[in-house]
Amino acid sequence: MTSDSNPDNPIRVAAIVLAAGMSTRMGYVNKLLLPVSGVPMIRRVVDNVVSAGLDVVVVVTGHERDAIEAVLEDAAMQLVHNPDYAVGMSASIKAGLANLPDDIDGFMVCLGDMPAIEPEDYRQIRAAFEAAYGRDADAIVVPQHEGQRGNPVVLSARYRSMVDRLAGDEGFRVVLADAGAHIVTQEMPQDGVVTDVDSQRIASPDAPTPTQSFEQQFIELRDQLTSYLFRITANLQDAEDLAQETYLKAARNLSQFEGRSSLKTWVFAIATNLARDNKRARHRWQEDIQDRCRVATKAAPEKVETMLRIVDASESTRYEFREHMDYCFTCIAKTLLIEQQIAVILKEVYGFRVADIVEILNSSEGKVKHALADARKTMIDIFDRRCTLVSKTGPCWECSEINGFVNPKAETRAQDVALTEAAERGASREELFELRAELIRGVDPMNAPGAALHTYLLTLMPEQADSPPDD
Repeated sequence: MTSDSNPDNPIRVAAIVLAAGMSTRMGYVNKLLLPVSGVPMIRRVVDNVVSAGLDVVVVVTGHERDAIEAVLEDAAMQLVHNPDYAVGMSASIKAGLANLPDDIDGFMVCLGDMPAIEPEDYRQIRAAFEAAYGRDADAIVVPQHEGQRGNPVVLSARYRSMVDRLAGDEGFRVVLADAGAHIVTQEMPQDGVVTDVDSQRIASPDAPTPTQSFEQQFIELRDQLTSYLFRITANLQDAEDLAQETYLKAARNLSQFEGRSSLKTWVFAIATNLARDNKRARHRWQEDIQDRCRVATKAAPEKVETMLRIVDASESTRYEFREHMDYCFTCIAKTLLIEQQIAVILKEVYGFRVADIVEILNSSEGKVKHALADARKTMIDIFDRRCTLVSKTGPCWECSEINGFVNPKAETRAQDVALTEAAERGASREELFELRAELIRGVDPMNAPGAALHTYLLTLMPEQADSPPDD
């Protein structure tokens, strides 16, 4: 069927850019936020589509909507959110089509993970559609490179009526299968139309090393980084959120990584800056907060019941005393000024050098050393006053109480023997602190046998905290 287009009514072509997927093949990261030539991938794709001069550009978001929209904030396009993005590509196409104007003649379906398609490529594909549409109002144009079909596909607006046939992640394949003679292929000189990030034919020039992508390196750091943020905030959900924010910020700014420090130090610096702005991280605790929390919890049957359910659901019946030492270390560190807390955790738990901590805190060597000295002194004083493992007159015996709660029949406390024996033979307070730090370095606060119980106890602490946040 011949279209009714004429020079006085130019053919209008809209673009739908799909940016809603969950990046399941890329694991933890959102591939659309990976940097390409220093720009987040989705921003590069949208800028190229806009530069091509399409009449309308609609970007459909879904997974990590806020992060995607943030990098597109000033782009010349319309944002549409697809809450059903988990259904697959079809739901995003439907959302995009529903927001196109009625007077368009065709629409181009663009994939957000194909940054190698240049504006000239989009223009060439549009021109092929305009030529085909002039002969056939049901025209569809499919680009190809060396005989391999690719994207974006441009379809006549008449196919909007077939939207109900779309399902899952198949896009318009079912429509293309029936289109037959209406399909026109356009040979492209470059391979961008057949190259997406999942094919691994695109390599970001910002990759930290030739052999290992930033994504892979971040995944290797993720658990350690999240546990660090957990120890800073004492809240697992905040830690996980901050770790994700760290990844997004690092990915967006990867071109600024100059290699003056290790990638690990650079990532920890980003995470630390984000943690400084976290209200829970900034809120200091009193040294007797564990006592007050214990009293309040015992007086609340529903909290005791929750603890019992956590213990019953645990696969482990063994209580590790060093886990409680780690939990106690977190609580005592929360009594410090935040700069001191960060410095001592980085040094004593994660083994960062002073030079690394200077980089992470963006501070001077003198200030970092002073913060470390003050932090150690404060924590040593508190442990010496409170901990029954090193002082028989200490008021805190929570580790024994929790051991009895988890395993009432237990009669031994093998995990605290090293610390207790060191105290009994007259080890100095500094030596006891070093031994305590050594014992907790091997503890993963998120995955240890008692992690669920300690995580729950930490959520109860803010109810008893009465110190204002640091200024």
